[in-house]
Amino acid sequence: MTQQEFETRTGLTVSEETYQTIDALYMSTVIDKDEFCAAYTEGMENNPIVADLIRRVAVFKKSSEAWRKDAEKAAHYLLDARADHDDETLFDEACDIINAADAIRYMIDNEYELGKPELDYIKENLK
Repeated sequence: MTQQEFETRTGLTVSEETYQTIDALYMSTVIDKDEFCAAYTEGMENNPIVADLIRRVAVFKKSSEAWRKDAEKAAHYLLDARADHDDETLFDEACDIINAADAIRYMIDNEYELGKPELDYIKENLK
């Protein structure tokens, strides 16, 4: 949901910073946009319970981003090893961590030779 959608649905005008907090809260729920906006009241993020949930979401988001960066580094390490040792199975291992398109982009950016698994992926997805 965009800030404009939120403001239209609630009739409220909020700062970008406040919206970022609201969006983090919304994204941590399984409530649809309309239901969330109908339940949202102005200043709700200042409620101690909601404020605690927002802090917890922020901690989770930060640790999730750190995990994603570490996982991406591990996948890149596997792709580097794949190039160094000509072991095509490492491409599949890297794709268990990141998607194949990102893995192939990394290989192209590093001027690694593409093997059969990478070329098969490209052929299949260019249709």
